[in-house]
Amino acid sequence: MEKVVIDKILKLVDSENPTKKADLTPVEEKAQQDFLSNTDLLDDLESHGLITQAPLKWLGTGALCAYFVHSYTEKYNIKHKSSDRRILKPFEVLFNVKDIRGKIRDYMKILDGPVGHETINEILNYNVIEVVVDKPSR
Repeated sequence: MEKVVIDKILKLVDSENPTKKADLTPVEEKAQQDFLSNTDLLDDLESHGLITQAPLKWLGTGALCAYFVHSYTEKYNIKHKSSDRRILKPFEVLFNVKDIRGKIRDYMKILDGPVGHETINEILNYNVIEVVVDKPSR
């Protein structure tokens, strides 16, 4: 996706909530830009009724958004290098969904995805719960 288009999407996001862009680190901004440049993924999410692109808005539940972000960040290894924690803030900003980390913890307690998680698995060709549960403990 061209930088001009990405900038237009970010302006639409910012115009809905002027505090949304606040305090993203350069690493978080890069994660946000990388996500927005993945037009095939954005098109798939929109065709399944999970987002609108203009303006960018999450249409599913907060839990399903958390499942998507968890899956996406695990699949593409989007983590802070210093702490190995997933980078979640850019997605909270883009989708206006608060406490994604808490929502991830909630469904991981029961090791089941939220309603609709099969669609996310299909879009990303990835099942985060199976992958995370099968990881060896540190």
